[in-house]
Amino acid sequence: MKLLFSSERYNYLAKELLNIETNEFTRGDLERQTFPDGERYLRVHSHIRGAHCTILAGTIDQESILEVYNLGYQLATGGAKKLTIVIPCFGYQTMERSSNPGEVVMAKTMAHLLSSIPNASYGNEIVLFEPHTDTITNYFGSNVTARAVAATDVVMKACVELAGTNFVLGSTDVGRAKSIEYIARAFASKHRNYQIETAFVYKRRDTGTNTEITGINADVNGKIVVIYDDMIRTGGSLLKAARIYWEHGAKEVYAVAAHGIFPGGSFQPFLKADLIKGMAITNSHPVGNELAREYSDYMRGYSIAKLLSSYI
Repeated sequence: MKLLFSSERYNYLAKELLNIETNEFTRGDLERQTFPDGERYLRVHSHIRGAHCTILAGTIDQESILEVYNLGYQLATGGAKKLTIVIPCFGYQTMERSSNPGEVVMAKTMAHLLSSIPNASYGNEIVLFEPHTDTITNYFGSNVTARAVAATDVVMKACVELAGTNFVLGSTDVGRAKSIEYIARAFASKHRNYQIETAFVYKRRDTGTNTEITGINADVNGKIVVIYDDMIRTGGSLLKAARIYWEHGAKEVYAVAAHGIFPGGSFQPFLKADLIKGMAITNSHPVGNELAREYSDYMRGYSIAKLLSSYI
């Protein structure tokens, strides 16, 4: 038997997975309560002994992280045959290394926390959708099988539906140049009528956290540019890059991202700036998922349910 449990914030994606007939999932029965002092109550009502249990939950905040840990602990110790944790959006993934003495590598410590969940009889598995860097999968313990699911196929589909088959695939900085080169090679491997060039912007860091974009490495004059970034948070770097592409003669500028985080009101500047003609994101994060529904005339939403289902 295959049981699918999900955190409350990822019920929308769990429903999609349950509707994919080939998965043969049964919805796991969970009871949740929150006491007046803020403590959480969690109870598994499903019979889990001998079952392959899957948890679908992004570790996008402290509450979600603890729910994954507590639920995983109960499933593993309660007799689950196998435990798979599917994380559509891995929290703290940009904190995958330390740049200054004393900095906590949060991606690493969170991986260690999830690795400390007791093993089910057939082992534990972690599936991460488009982590910021593949290094993160190496942070999990040797007792866990950790795999990364690339967003390449979804990104390619979004690019073509936004911009056609002739465009420049742009990056917000040199650090993401490797990602867009990988996607460009994927386009080339299709042997279709794709004409994809690549470009990235040069950044110079001033004092503090402020950065200045100084130029780009390619000719985009008269061309359509699709900027790809694995994650959009406040979107400041993306808007700065879009402006540079416009200033260098781009005909149209679009944006595609695997994860749409958009904390607070950070999505509104995109609507006001008139720099990016349209956007596309996946439903890996509940905020991005809701924004794509609310602003569907500007932002296209792409589901990762089928992509994830092929790994679980």
